[in-house]
Amino acid sequence: MANALTRQPRYISYPDYKTKDDFPLWLSGFWAKIRHGYGYKLTEDDKVKAEIVRSISGKLSVGGALDAYNRLTDDERADYDSLIRRLTDEFTDNQEKRIFNETM
Repeated sequence: MANALTRQPRYISYPDYKTKDDFPLWLSGFWAKIRHGYGYKLTEDDKVKAEIVRSISGKLSVGGALDAYNRLTDDERADYDSLIRRLTDEFTDNQEKRIFNETM
């Protein structure tokens, strides 16, 4: 019985992502909340990634953020690296990215 309860998804209290927020910063906080909420060790990054893939759609605000997620393919939604790369691209302002790259 105890094992069955530990496998159940948990509710992680963390603010929804809004497109005006800094996505990488928001994601790092969500990552930390999941690690802490599930009690994952530092060596269990794969479990954290799997939980983010499973739950991120419920943490995106209705509107632009959720629409960007819904435009992704099933394969992109199922793979953590593809999912994060595509969402980061969607949520990064191209003008800010250009200015940042020019100053570097």
